[in-house]
Amino acid sequence: MCAKFFLNTLGISETVVRNALKKSERGGFVSQDMRGRHEPKNKLPEVIKEGIRTHIRSFPVYETHYSREKIKKRKYLGSELNTNKMFSMYKLKCEEEDLPKSQIAKPWIYRHIFNTEFNLGFKLLSNDTCDMCNSLKMAL
Repeated sequence: MCAKFFLNTLGISETVVRNALKKSERGGFVSQDMRGRHEPKNKLPEVIKEGIRTHIRSFPVYETHYSREKIKKRKYLGSELNTNKMFSMYKLKCEEEDLPKSQIAKPWIYRHIFNTEFNLGFKLLSNDTCDMCNSLKMAL
């Protein structure tokens, strides 16, 4: 009678209580649910991600000069580059280091890290230089 009252009060079945008792640790507390607490098998190792970051950082970057108030903290790579060319260079570098194919990232991963972790562009702004810089450049 007490068990039926208890189950009806909480709106649960006997199976729920039985499973909770099976999973209980010392002191009557139920152990933590382990669903979603393991590392996914398809997770990209941090070593590969760091290799991509190092490769992207190896390129020279340029800061804007004249229009730095308009676009804050954005840096630029040479206009001859793009993510496909950069990935090709990354792949060649990995092959020169004799890394196995499993240690080389896919192009979409390279692009994802480039787009989400770096604030980089490829084309310098057309109004990037001031008049003084232009006159000094002409004088040289």
